[in-house]
Amino acid sequence: FQEHAEKNKAEGEEVAGRKEVESGEGLQWHIYAFVKGKSAAGRVYERVMLLLIVANVSSFIVGSTQWAGEAPGVAPALDALELASVMVFTADYALRFASVGLEEQFSGVSGRAAYLVSFYSMVDLAAVLPFYLGLLTPSLASVNTSFIRALRLLRMLKAEAYVEAFSVFDDIIYNN
Repeated sequence: FQEHAEKNKAEGEEVAGRKEVESGEGLQWHIYAFVKGKSAAGRVYERVMLLLIVANVSSFIVGSTQWAGEAPGVAPALDALELASVMVFTADYALRFASVGLEEQFSGVSGRAAYLVSFYSMVDLAAVLPFYLGLLTPSLASVNTSFIRALRLLRMLKAEAYVEAFSVFDDIIYNN
């Protein structure tokens, strides 16, 4: 896997049909380098995001058990993690949107619109949407919203962006 990941990181190589931006300058480039892990701080950010995704998915699983509702202090802790996660994922979504215009296929207004309906943008949106739907429609609290809350599991798909080994699966799908 490591050899394959290194091959895909080679300058100018397209990964799953997308050519990565290798260098630049200005605020937009620095944001891009940060969220894409092309700087030292960006590589730390990727690791923190991966840990947050795993913690968030684990918290969803634990929160769906009867034990979580009965054990004192567990539900508030899970709610706090959910709130923190949504804030971080929302900021990540905004940073990615702000910088994605550097990629040729997402430049300009039509490119930004294309990004909004791209797979990973939709995954990012699905990761935070259940939280915001719950805020905007409190009446959903009395309805069984497990199907909406299950969208939170899509956050695990965000992990693909941070784990190089998943690029093997991208290539298999892209090439077949």
